Amino acid sequence: MSEFWKRLWFGAIFVAVMILGIMWSEVSTLILFSSVVFLGNLEFQNLTGQKKSIASASLHSMVFLILSHGVMFKIPCFTQFFVLFLAIVYPYLERRETKVLAMSLLSLCLISFPFIVLTYFPGSADLRFTLLVFFILIWANDTFAYLVGKKFGRTKLWERLSPKKTWEGFVGGLILTVFFSLFLSPYCSWPRLDGMMIAVIISSTGTAGDLLESSFKRRAGVKDSGSFLPGHGGLLDRFDAVTLSAPVVFVYLWMNGLIDLPSAL
Repeated sequence: MSEFWKRLWFGAIFVAVMILGIMWSEVSTLILFSSVVFLGNLEFQNLTGQKKSIASASLHSMVFLILSHGVMFKIPCFTQFFVLFLAIVYPYLERRETKVLAMSLLSLCLISFPFIVLTYFPGSADLRFTLLVFFILIWANDTFAYLVGKKFGRTKLWERLSPKKTWEGFVGGLILTVFFSLFLSPYCSWPRLDGMMIAVIISSTGTAGDLLESSFKRRAGVKDSGSFLPGHGGLLDRFDAVTLSAPVVFVYLWMNGLIDLPSAL
């Protein structure tokens, strides 16, 4: 199978799994996201030169499950903080290396936390399509930034970190992502102006998240974060745009009254 067809088929399977996992039910979304957090943490350990620890990755996945639904299931705050604390310090207890504390905390911030806030996007009305639109806008930005950059790209965005990224590609992705948001916003109960702002946030922070992951790969001397998805690289390569965009979009939605959070929050 040629590289093009490999990318096409496995990319289609990835999108189908994401759509099914998000739209099927709240439980399927939790299974999907907790799996991403678990596998993403394993990739991050490898990317940062740590010995892979399934126990540590499992704790990070548990943090995601407890902090995303602790209010719903009335899990005591002490229990939530204890699991969070254990997820941070466990790698040190296991390996006795001080640097793993920083890497564990960084993994929580870049992988677990973004997916925790994503679970609140549907709001009290359970508008599951809101979650899907978030990912559609990310995919639109990535796809069109690549296509426009490949066709018209001349000015490098940050050549040291990502030689193929260009300002032309970034602008092209931004414009077409905003265009997509104009059609999709009404289905999320977002005013179109807010939808456009969210598209700008996703395009900007998504690109920054991509560059951030590129810096880790450069330091590790690898092209991809892993080999989870043939033709596309690792799992983190597929979700690098989520790391920064999800928290910023969450804050925007919350501050503009576009989502209703549980009262305990």
